[in-house]
Amino acid sequence: MDLEVVTDTGPTDAVWELAKELRRVSAEFAAATASVPGELLLGLRCLPDALGRRTFSRYDRVSRTLNIDLTVSRERFTGQTVAWQREELGRVLAERLAHAIATTSAPWPPASRAALRHATQSVLLSIGWLGGARAQARTLLDQGQPLDHVAEATGLDLAEVEDIYIATLTGNGST
Repeated sequence: MDLEVVTDTGPTDAVWELAKELRRVSAEFAAATASVPGELLLGLRCLPDALGRRTFSRYDRVSRTLNIDLTVSRERFTGQTVAWQREELGRVLAERLAHAIATTSAPWPPASRAALRHATQSVLLSIGWLGGARAQARTLLDQGQPLDHVAEATGLDLAEVEDIYIATLTGNGST
């Protein structure tokens, strides 16, 4: 399956740069999903909340294209580090792709869906979009590790670890 990544985001966040990172591994994704016909078209957007634009996905049977239009909040992304944006975009993208692959009307057998899930995880891990310091912090916090230990083990500031901890307690996994 071919991978095409597009974005129309501006300079207030790193999504445009991150889209380029994802484009660089499109051949790796295509090789890992060669048995799956069609194309995965990812649109990455970072827009103001006031626009009300929501993420959506759909499968076009004629063109055999799975379209995923992923929108993240400009208010949340502006001012964050590139590392934070990379991990947050990776987490959100992995969740959306997993959902789309599982629920799409595409005529893919279970083996093709499994190949897509595996390729998604592998590619996102290979470019550091998954499994980074914030993901490690969530894992350690889930294990009941003290906040200061988590900060030391991951190299994150204690304040950021506290924010992640609060997000896990409130059920808001977006931090």
